[in-house]
Amino acid sequence: MRAHIRTSGAALWTIAAGGLLGAGTADAQDVEAGFALEEVTVTAQKRAENLQDVPLAVTAVTGDALQNSQFTNLNDLQFLAPTIQYTGGSSPSYQIRGVGTNTFDFAIENSVGVQLDGVPQLLPRSTFMNSLVDVERIEVLRGPQGTLFGKNTSAGVMTVATNAPRFDGWSNRARVSRGSYEELEVSDVLNVPLSESLALRTSLSYRDRDGYVRNLFTNRDIYGRRDYAANAKLLWKASDRVSALLIADYQKHDDDGYYVWTIRTLGTPLALGSPPILYVPRDYVAQTVATYGIPFGPDNLSGAWNSPIYNKTRTTGVTLQLDADLENFSIVSISGFRNGKYDGSMDSDSSPQPFYERNLFLLDGKQITQELRIASSGARRFDYVAGVFYSRYTVDARTLQTGTFGIVPATDPNRVTSSADGGARDFDVDNSNLALFGQGTVHLSDTWRAIVGARASRDEVDSRTQVTAVAGVCHRTYATTGACHPTPTANGAALIPQAGLSPSRTGWSGKLGLQHDFSEGVMAYATVSRGYKGVSVNNVNGASTVVEPETSLNAEVGLKAELFERRLSVNLAAYHTRFNDFQAQTLFVINGVNQYSIGNAGGLTIKGVEAELAWRAAESLTLSSSLIYNDARFTDFVTQCYPLQTAAQGCQPGTPTRFQAKGYPLNNAPKWAATANVRHELPLGDSWRLASNVNAAYKDDVYYQVGNPATIQPAYTLVNASIGVESTSGRWGVTVFARNLFDTHYTSLINPLIGTVGGYHNRPAENSVRTVGVALDMRFGAE
Repeated sequence: MRAHIRTSGAALWTIAAGGLLGAGTADAQDVEAGFALEEVTVTAQKRAENLQDVPLAVTAVTGDALQNSQFTNLNDLQFLAPTIQYTGGSSPSYQIRGVGTNTFDFAIENSVGVQLDGVPQLLPRSTFMNSLVDVERIEVLRGPQGTLFGKNTSAGVMTVATNAPRFDGWSNRARVSRGSYEELEVSDVLNVPLSESLALRTSLSYRDRDGYVRNLFTNRDIYGRRDYAANAKLLWKASDRVSALLIADYQKHDDDGYYVWTIRTLGTPLALGSPPILYVPRDYVAQTVATYGIPFGPDNLSGAWNSPIYNKTRTTGVTLQLDADLENFSIVSISGFRNGKYDGSMDSDSSPQPFYERNLFLLDGKQITQELRIASSGARRFDYVAGVFYSRYTVDARTLQTGTFGIVPATDPNRVTSSADGGARDFDVDNSNLALFGQGTVHLSDTWRAIVGARASRDEVDSRTQVTAVAGVCHRTYATTGACHPTPTANGAALIPQAGLSPSRTGWSGKLGLQHDFSEGVMAYATVSRGYKGVSVNNVNGASTVVEPETSLNAEVGLKAELFERRLSVNLAAYHTRFNDFQAQTLFVINGVNQYSIGNAGGLTIKGVEAELAWRAAESLTLSSSLIYNDARFTDFVTQCYPLQTAAQGCQPGTPTRFQAKGYPLNNAPKWAATANVRHELPLGDSWRLASNVNAAYKDDVYYQVGNPATIQPAYTLVNASIGVESTSGRWGVTVFARNLFDTHYTSLINPLIGTVGGYHNRPAENSVRTVGVALDMRFGAE
């Protein structure tokens, strides 16, 4: 029996932070002990600053905190920063304050930007970071960040900074861990000063884990993964003021089931359809469940699949950063190139039937980026950051979805496509962006500051799609005409392929704000910011349409305080954000097959409150907690009715049917989310200590399809814990850990089950089973 912890978000935060609010009662001896919280430096405003001095809502997760949590993927950041949500699968995406862009399209960027060492990650479906080895910190900037970070940050941005080479001596840090499901992780970080002006830093990591979803057709486990990552950095200090940093990285990911769907509810058999479903039992899903004894339900981790299921990604990147620190200003140039290759296939019908047996995705993408900026340095009345940014990415992609769909016999050597084409869909996308930006702070007095910033962007998109003939693949009219047309047909006549669309738009982002210091360590701010996400083209369903730009307007007030000799920090923020022309994906079901399209929803509104607290209760004890209340709802979104939706539930008749989702929450947007963390170190003599860490994360219930009660993921709490012995010098450490300590099951997606009416499937989340293991850490040299 799985343990489902059903603690409310407010209760979890109160338990973890209850002691924090009583920090004012600390006695004088404790305060004089000077157990201050560690100062965290961030680059949220494109310059190095103390986190507590930055006038915006930022969560910073340090490399040490990542290692203590025992999480291994960037996707798991959602359990350390409650404002983050992650949706996995074939089109993974992040959400901040409930907002993101989850789409199967190859050209539409996310509303949440992700940057790695200053380079935006623009390519769709690429693995740009499958290892958290050698991460210095991860910053989560909430709300529109387009002024400084670009057009694809209308909801926020995540920035990942890895450690730079050091000149204070050679060092080596290695880690080996072994856990449940034959999990093996090995990593090594080497730092070598080559001379007084040249230093090299390398990192290597490998992770292998068996699956925990049972394929009853082959009688083997799937959902395993294998990851490789390599990174090399060369730092040249030409002088005290000029430096160059060259970074090369490689990522490889293979798995055998992350696209798999397990049956949640059966629904009813398919209708006959047009053309009629004659060659598979219309209740083939129910027959599969009965034949193989599949325990369908929310916790189902088994199925019967007969077709290949795999996902392979390869990503390479090169970054060159040049820094010149001059007398009154500094100049930074960041040049980036990335290439991502993707190959994925899944068995979409959740059965051994050939109904929808092949769902293939291929992608080859390239991106180049160039940022050049100038920033003031030293104390002055007006501080500024300004620059120019250029990016271009190209995507060459192919999709192929085939099966019998019950309209041709399984014995027929030919297959038909899932929708109105007769071969593979090929996509060619070329997206370029040029922007000018600047932000300044005017010091009105010793305690008052004014903030003003703007960014102008020009986007040009060239998107073309066509259908390419594939041997043995026919248009659906093959079922009635007997002619296997290799290209789209209408009444037996070939259609002209889509010529393509080339929209271009100019947009802007901006920011205005005030910042005030009440006293040393206590600061408040108020800002209004506008976000902008560029024009794009929807190709996901084969009929290209222009998707207009998305804009957001955010009003935010915040308070940041460090109290009691910096032993207690309290950060609060309240916000109200309005999105117009939000780029949203719509799911509709035709003859039991899921189809997707993306367009502009009329709008949505987000309002909420966030709180982050950290307390250094003693030299050996640190507690931290975060809480968010976030109400994210559509104000206008007409989408297709979900399966079996009634008129009383808002379904309006038509072809297709229509549902006005006004007032419903966004997908995967919990109203409450919270985290709590306790770190304790107990001395064991002069040379050793006992270190323990407990992390808990609460997520409120969410919809995975707008307004559809059958796609609600109930609230859950995930707990990680570790305890270990380590030397006070940091040279050695052995840790026993448990991820998902109470074996709490949850899903990363719930969608209509293909081949049924009213049935649903789950996509199991990676950490939805308990993993117990042991890790050995070794450090040598100066670091």
